[in-house]
Amino acid sequence: RLASSFYDWCDFVENAATNAARVETAVAADARLERACERFLNALRRKNLVSAWNGWRDRASALAATRRKLKKCVARFASRALATSFERWAEETESAARSRRIARRAIARLTLGALARTFNAWLEFVSRRANRRALSNIATRAAHKLMWNACGVAFAHWAELIEAKRKAAREAEQAQ
Repeated sequence: RLASSFYDWCDFVENAATNAARVETAVAADARLERACERFLNALRRKNLVSAWNGWRDRASALAATRRKLKKCVARFASRALATSFERWAEETESAARSRRIARRAIARLTLGALARTFNAWLEFVSRRANRRALSNIATRAAHKLMWNACGVAFAHWAELIEAKRKAAREAEQAQ
């Protein structure tokens, strides 16, 4: 009995040690997985950080280039001769634009006037043509009506003659 209790205790200790080793292995695997996840998330953060840095750097260099160009322009305008030339060019451009606007308006007025006259002439022509057509239609209808009336009278006269001949033929037949 004593030996069996001892062996039971040894089996229990061995099982406990095996379970402890399994738990340590699982914890180590979880720790490795956690470290891998952490490295992955850090890589994503670094990538986003690098992208943001590159975007800022590009924007800053574009702004610096624009600033340099503006400084050159301001330096050129500091020279009175260049400023005068630019002012003269601006005035000439504005004057040309004003002249073009005035010319466009004048051409539009002339064009619209000519267009209105043309439209009115066309309208008058069409109305005269429509009146002639309407009168022609009335005359045609009246002629047809007269013709059909004359035909009707002739047909009625012919029908009476035919009826009279048939009547005479029947009477002659009955008389025989």
